[in-house]
Amino acid sequence: MPIGPAAGGARALLRNRESLELLSDVRLPPQWRREGWCLYSCPGNVRPSAKVAGFDFDKTLHFGGSAWRLSSAHIPPKLRQLYEQDGYKVVIFSNQHGAGKQKTPERMRDTVLETITRFEEFASFCGFPLQMFIAAARGDVNDPFRKPCTGMWDLMASCPDCNGGIQPDASQSFYVGNSAGRLTDGNDVDRDFARRVGVDFHTEDWLRPGHR
Repeated sequence: MPIGPAAGGARALLRNRESLELLSDVRLPPQWRREGWCLYSCPGNVRPSAKVAGFDFDKTLHFGGSAWRLSSAHIPPKLRQLYEQDGYKVVIFSNQHGAGKQKTPERMRDTVLETITRFEEFASFCGFPLQMFIAAARGDVNDPFRKPCTGMWDLMASCPDCNGGIQPDASQSFYVGNSAGRLTDGNDVDRDFARRVGVDFHTEDWLRPGHR
């Protein structure tokens, strides 16, 4: 018998709750915290700033594969300039769905730690402190932390440990992502996220050398 939309949605929510219980049991690495389905890292040596340079992760900063350091070689100089010379705080806001699909404690632990390791390796590659927010819920449950919802930004703005009590200034901030609603994009969640937050939006092309 076919499953109707309501039944399918109820099952997705049930699986989501069960997976969240598994996530709550995962011991996170130092400097990583959890709020619901959001995993985040706000190192204490990040300089607070009202100016936020926000970025998507996959296909914007990190291009996957074993040679990702080569394909992302143009990224660290641009981000360091924003942080060291232009006074921005650099923050990653990324949707990831692997953890939300896990059904056993072992697979949840392994998936979470593998995901965090990817982000930490990128931060080390950049060579200066970044803040990182990961929305880890599955994509079919409308979790408030998953873009285009603004939960990750709201957490960054409200958590005292993330910005020293300084509120972000949307007029001086921006967000860069590759999901912009173009014909070659799967969706426009990055553009919509920036619109909802109230900041200027740029595609990943903004990061390419010589782009104007």
